[in-house]
Amino acid sequence: MHLFMIILLTAAILAGCDFGASDPGAEATIAALSTENARLATAVATLTPAAGAPAAAVDLSTPAAIPTTTIPDEAASTPVQDAAPEAIAATAPGPANGPLPVLLAEVTLAGPDDHLLDLRLDAPANRLYVTDSTGQLHVLDATTYEPLASLPAAGELTLDPARRRLFVAPADRIYQPDPLITVVDTEQLAVTQTINGATHLALDSERNRLFVGRRLSSPYGQDEPPVRVLDGATLETIGHLPQAGIPVYNPRRNEVLIVAHTVYVADPDEGVIVQELLPEISNQPCPDCVGSWRADAAYVFAAENLLALDVQMISTAGGAGYIWPPRFYDATTLELLDDPATQPVIQEQCGSERTIQPVVAERRYRPDRYARYVVFNNLRVYDLDGSLLTWRDGIGPLFVNGSTGQGYASGWVLDLAALQPVGVLPSGFCLLHHDVDGGRLYGSRRNILIVLAQSGAAVGGPANEEVAALPGQPIHQIVVSPAYTADRTLFVVNAAGSVYRSTDGGEEWVYLRNGLFFDGQATGTLTISPNYAADRTLFAGGYHRQSLGLGVFRSVDGGESWQPVWNGLTHLRIQDLIVSPDYANDETVLAYAHYQRIQPWEAGTSIHRSTDSGLNWSLAITSTTEISPALRRELIPGIAAAPLVPVRSADYGRGIERSVDGGATWEPVELDRPDGATILSITPVPGDDEGAIYVLGAYNLWRLRNNGALAERWDDERLANRTFTNTLTSLAVSPPLADGGHQLLVGTYAGEFWRLDPAGLNWEPVVGAGSTVTTPVAPAAGPSPTPQPLSPLPPPLTGEPPDGFFRPVGTFAGVWESNEDLQRRLGWAKSEQAAPVDAAYQTFEQGVMIWRGDEQRIYVLFSDGSWRVFADTFREGDPEMDATLRPPEDRLQPVRGFGKVWREYPDVRAKIGWATAREEGVTAQVQPFANGAMIWVRGLIYTLLEEDGGLRRWVVV
Repeated sequence: MHLFMIILLTAAILAGCDFGASDPGAEATIAALSTENARLATAVATLTPAAGAPAAAVDLSTPAAIPTTTIPDEAASTPVQDAAPEAIAATAPGPANGPLPVLLAEVTLAGPDDHLLDLRLDAPANRLYVTDSTGQLHVLDATTYEPLASLPAAGELTLDPARRRLFVAPADRIYQPDPLITVVDTEQLAVTQTINGATHLALDSERNRLFVGRRLSSPYGQDEPPVRVLDGATLETIGHLPQAGIPVYNPRRNEVLIVAHTVYVADPDEGVIVQELLPEISNQPCPDCVGSWRADAAYVFAAENLLALDVQMISTAGGAGYIWPPRFYDATTLELLDDPATQPVIQEQCGSERTIQPVVAERRYRPDRYARYVVFNNLRVYDLDGSLLTWRDGIGPLFVNGSTGQGYASGWVLDLAALQPVGVLPSGFCLLHHDVDGGRLYGSRRNILIVLAQSGAAVGGPANEEVAALPGQPIHQIVVSPAYTADRTLFVVNAAGSVYRSTDGGEEWVYLRNGLFFDGQATGTLTISPNYAADRTLFAGGYHRQSLGLGVFRSVDGGESWQPVWNGLTHLRIQDLIVSPDYANDETVLAYAHYQRIQPWEAGTSIHRSTDSGLNWSLAITSTTEISPALRRELIPGIAAAPLVPVRSADYGRGIERSVDGGATWEPVELDRPDGATILSITPVPGDDEGAIYVLGAYNLWRLRNNGALAERWDDERLANRTFTNTLTSLAVSPPLADGGHQLLVGTYAGEFWRLDPAGLNWEPVVGAGSTVTTPVAPAAGPSPTPQPLSPLPPPLTGEPPDGFFRPVGTFAGVWESNEDLQRRLGWAKSEQAAPVDAAYQTFEQGVMIWRGDEQRIYVLFSDGSWRVFADTFREGDPEMDATLRPPEDRLQPVRGFGKVWREYPDVRAKIGWATAREEGVTAQVQPFANGAMIWVRGLIYTLLEEDGGLRRWVVV
């Protein structure tokens, strides 16, 4: 039983309204709608939509209603009668003349664990047909979105409006032992017939014929049932085509294409194969081997006289790498269109529908995608002569709306002329159909049908929001106003990329959302103008894994509103932003990014520079490795060298060193770290008489004075019993206060924020500061580590690597090249580049576990810095867990392979504790070295070392 819930959220322009003058009531209504439809009513610049058909309006001159119709589970052969709707009050509308999509309706069609599959609009009948994963076909009124019927049919849709029928084919088109295609009478709203033994259907509407078949299980499956020809009126078989496979009808030639690993052309009148379009595929020595080629689909766009073949390389589950664009042919002559100027673009949607991308302002927008364990996205822009105009790294697959001059990619609404975002689509919106004539966008969010008008939402919003407290998410960055003494302003960026502002030193917070479109999906970074008190300027940037770049956004009103500043910004996966110390005069900003160009292949890091406050950017430098902070600073004109901080991280983050001779020599500093956790940051206090420096670890905070000669650890009950889930994560120091002191601002993994006065804290001296640094090693059993001296540092690597070894390039090269201690301990690489591998990852109270699919081994990394490795001996059918072991509240017992190691090795279980999150499947980047390995997983680089004497240690770099 399904409850249909329809919420009409937008309004039509009321007859007789005069919008010539400003109406305060209407303006208030617009503001309210903008807040309610937060993710839709967002924009940062005025964008005039191109001329197009006006959006059909929903008449709210009478109250809207929420129908509550119960649909029976069994097959229905007659339309479902609507229950009496419960009326709701309509909101008085304002003028619908904004440039952005606006929400018209959300209709819940299935349960929360289900999802929608496909959609077709029957414009002459004013109906929507939608299938879901529970096996139901929903029929809705296309104006009111009220349910008309629910029928037992599931899968992908083919509409024959001339004969008022709809064909529903299975969505799972491979593993179908007894497939059938359902035929629906769209006038009677009843299932009338079924076609057995087929998963795919092609329609010849002119001759009223159907062609049905099914996907080959392998290229050798030629004994499978051939394509059948059916009479469209009786559905009786009237012929066969001598080939099994997926039929696709080409009305330009009255021929049937059959996708059967390769692609055949058949004459349906004579019942013969007349041509093979891809003989090079069938001639491969091993047609189904990894690395061979296969035709996956064919599409005919009769109106455009185009035939497209989707041909891809066979791969393992990790992906083949470059996803090739379709091969296009003239649908009438079957001539291959290999001129770049004539190459169209297919627009993919979440359902089965495919369309040709419209040309906008004489430009074509070609997405490039690489998918092999990781996903990279590029967008290339061409003119109609086939010349490349520009490209971007970090923009996902794009759907172009020719009516508005906008594109939809990764949830954003992009202005195609400027190639930067102007708004966002509803959260999770997945496009199923674009009604060009009606100006509607139909999509889904799992089980919910979402209907949008393609324009109508005004600029502005979503509104910033006052919050009672910061959310319980890791605090990644704390940014303090340079005028903190006067304005008490600071900003926090959390793990979701959300930005919060406080103007009272952290007592109360405002969630900054107005125009900051990457909220909730990004790794974000924030920087502030040194002249913030006067110019109120902030810059934010970010990225989402390797696939999505978020560019740079700027605020000139202290975060009240944000605008994208992407002009000239080619690489959008922003890692860091640097504002010139003399920004008030030189207006210089640097954007540091990682990038991956797919065609031609080029990977590295880059810095874009703006000298007009971010309005325009130019590429300043690229590198195949990480660009050092010192080199980044050199790109700011006239900047002085950074002052030497007499304390630095050492032993790849497991200790610190100090210098008393301007950096000529360095000596270790003892911090007495019982937790053995990595040092996260070293923060000097500007202008402090004693040269105070704060050192943040995952579980402790230290203060160093007198150039590191005196070390003290903060002793406080708030630091007691901390685990992996609430470690310390970020630290900032305020500018000098009026009394000459300063404040410490600390964030944690659990979202806690502390404002501390160091003068009032209990600082315990560290005994033996300046002595030899020690690091713990894994004990034979038990949770308490015993510190052991470091093994001697190996000699520096010189010259070129010996045979069989490499100087690393790519993922880990920058870290390896810039950290001499790490380089000497790891040695040369055993492979030139890191390789992607299937992996699993799970966090524990005192460490993590990582499963490597390429080795079938489990690495257990303890929070004391030691690690162990075990063979993954779990097999399907083994017990997944021990029901007699009951975890405490908010903890989990690991299962399957991790759980087997955890249960069978009591010393591991005692030392690492309970799991704090569920096991997560991930893609890791792994590179082996002479003395260990580097593993990139979930944005962190785990370095595993194997030193003399069997000592195994790990660090996060």
